[in-house]
Amino acid sequence: MGTAVERFDDKARETFESVGRTEVFPGELLRHKVYTRFLHWMVALFFFLALFSGFGIYLPWLFRWFTPIFGGGALSRVMHPWFGLAFVFFFRAADAELADSHEVDPGGLPLDAQHQERCDGSGEARAT
Repeated sequence: MGTAVERFDDKARETFESVGRTEVFPGELLRHKVYTRFLHWMVALFFFLALFSGFGIYLPWLFRWFTPIFGGGALSRVMHPWFGLAFVFFFRAADAELADSHEVDPGGLPLDAQHQERCDGSGEARAT
């Protein structure tokens, strides 16, 4: 184990795999694990929270109906940077999670394409 972030990430993966499991039937390919899907939805949630709170701050004459959703103009201005920080945190965590699956081997074929080739049994290499 390396850094504290890697230890946290490993612990989070174990926790999410014990709470929610994805059932993969014979002949199917596991696309993404529970932890990866959780990170994806957290990135999407905080992106839209930051976007909509920012609309209310930047263009209050056009989007004044957004600020009451966040508790008014003052609270919207307080929460907006926190939404942005949470977005960046979850985005970096998702980026680190997906970095392993997007590596390229020395032969030039992405590793996930090699896995796909092995799973469906076709002998021909596909271009990705």
